[in-house]
Amino acid sequence: MEEHIEQRLSSLRVMLLKMLSGSYYQRIKRSKHNDILESFIIGFNVLAEEFQDVLVHQGYANRDAAILDVVQMSFIINEHGMVEMVNKIACKTLSRRKRNIIDRPFEALLTEGSVKKWEKVFQQNEKRRAYDTSVDLVFKSKDGLEIPKTVYVSRYYKNAQGYRTLITVIHHTNYQKKLQSGISGKINKGKLNEKRRSVKDRIALLKKSKVRLSLEDIQKIKMGHDMILTNLKDDFPPLKEFALQLGTNEFKLKYGFKELYGTTVHKFLIEERLRKALMMVLYSDRPFKSIAEMTGFKSLPHFSRSFKNTYGHSPSVMRKINND
Repeated sequence: MEEHIEQRLSSLRVMLLKMLSGSYYQRIKRSKHNDILESFIIGFNVLAEEFQDVLVHQGYANRDAAILDVVQMSFIINEHGMVEMVNKIACKTLSRRKRNIIDRPFEALLTEGSVKKWEKVFQQNEKRRAYDTSVDLVFKSKDGLEIPKTVYVSRYYKNAQGYRTLITVIHHTNYQKKLQSGISGKINKGKLNEKRRSVKDRIALLKKSKVRLSLEDIQKIKMGHDMILTNLKDDFPPLKEFALQLGTNEFKLKYGFKELYGTTVHKFLIEERLRKALMMVLYSDRPFKSIAEMTGFKSLPHFSRSFKNTYGHSPSVMRKINND
């Protein structure tokens, strides 16, 4: 059997096993061959894409499960582009051992085309003390499969250790009960039950409304999600105006964002501003007033109050704890 046929058959077998185990992130790299095997590869990639979309867009599957965002892969790389930290889920997703990722170039985890995109982003921003951006990259697993993802990149300054870059890949999940049980010790049980009842009430109302999101609607809402992430410093426009910028209306934006991301537009904005602020509090010496301005807070007292309400400590105490 010719080598290219054997390689593609092997990729198909691996892909099938991944899908049977419930993993739909991987894709098989296309080849230049125009044969029946290539048709199967196209079919598998399309099928995986469809399954992933069905799991994410609950309007076409189980509408009783809210969508939550969880970190699927997370990396910290140093100023030379070497991986210093990787989470367990990333190792599992990439089918690689941790020791085969740590102290190696981040670009070694990417396909050839994505290496060029990553180098461009990394080099363009290497002289900046801090920045946030996003880029579409394709990871490659040890099995030779491809994993296309939108990657969120945050650069910060870590005292005398120099610059570090946090790379995060977010995945949508409907495992609401599992996530809630993981944090149940920190949440009052009575409030949690009340929240669940309110979610069920809202779902019941949504079912009665018979609202359905088209693929175009979903794409517009995703674009709004990305615009928020890349413009955290700027003043956020009124929701009606923001919806018009996206080419949709306020009702569809509110409804669709809640369906896709399990939270409101405003809550998501505040959570992301605070997440970015936490990184700068922990890993930079930047003044808190400057951090407040860079994350879109109107004043230092407002920022400090929101930060403490979310993380349990003021920015100054949090930084002191981290440095001790």
